[in-house]
Amino acid sequence: MSEHLIKTLLEDIKSVYMVGYFKDDLTTEAEKWGQIEILEQILASKGDMT
Repeated sequence: MSEHLIKTLLEDIKSVYMVGYFKDDLTTEAEKWGQIEILEQILASKGDMT
C-alpha cells in the first residue's frame, strides 16, 4: 500500500472516529483509535509523520 493511500485511509478513519466520539459510541471510538495508532506507526516507520 502506498504512503498516499495510507494517509487517505488514516483521514477516513479519523472521520469515523470523530463520529463515534461525538455520539458517545465507545466501541467505534476505541476500534478506530487502535486503527489510527497502527497507521500512524506505519507512517512513522516510513519516516513521514504528517
